[in-house]
Amino acid sequence: MIKAVHISRNGVMAFQSSLNQVAHNISNVYTCGYKKGELVFGDLLGRSIAQRRLPISRAASPPPVEEPRTGAGVASLGTVRYFNMGMIVETNRYLDLAIEGEGFFRVICSDGSVAYTRQGNFFLDARGNLVTARGDRLEVPFSLDNMRPGSLTVDPDGRAFAVALNVERVALGQIRLYRFVNPAGLEAVAGNLYLPTEASGAPEGANPGSQGFGILRQFHLEQSNVDLGREMIQLINAQRALQANARALVTADELWSLTLHAKS
Repeated sequence: MIKAVHISRNGVMAFQSSLNQVAHNISNVYTCGYKKGELVFGDLLGRSIAQRRLPISRAASPPPVEEPRTGAGVASLGTVRYFNMGMIVETNRYLDLAIEGEGFFRVICSDGSVAYTRQGNFFLDARGNLVTARGDRLEVPFSLDNMRPGSLTVDPDGRAFAVALNVERVALGQIRLYRFVNPAGLEAVAGNLYLPTEASGAPEGANPGSQGFGILRQFHLEQSNVDLGREMIQLINAQRALQANARALVTADELWSLTLHAKS
């Protein structure tokens, strides 16, 4: 009975985590550049029921037999991130940049660390730097300080131009993109940012439009790649599984209680 309680408990915890992940996806359905995450499950193998006995001699040894084992339920093994591109929509906002194809923007966080994102709705800080909604600065060799407001233009290949206060159009610099051998290996952190890991490989930088890299679309944003209909189905399935495991937990507890009362 105790084992049934632990197995049911593992199921409740696993499917509660699944519900949390689905809810997180649904809550970010309108977050620009958000990439859907999905929980991966694996079965827990318990201890062997019987201990293997060593044969007395090689000649008399029986053929190897698989040990009977009892399972210990299920556990979440981690989150898989899907980096398929979301829909590109027009916004008519000059600070919005969408990556059409493969690649990430590199941003400098407030603590000086480097992170990567697909979220391209940028803003201007007091110094004319392009920053994300949480203040992380886009890594570019220019600012829009002393430039006419609204004059920034970005070509598909990442070249940026603006009009100075003296009404002269000037080349500001180059916006670069970065990609990874295995984007699914990136570590997702707060703010729709990603950090490289050993699994993702080192970042490779290049200009937009280079081989293997996407292009930039100014006045556009990439939407979340969350399929709301599919997430609702996942939500129902996870809820049903959670309820079933919770019911199994209650049943195991009731049987355990009956057993204890019978012995007394």
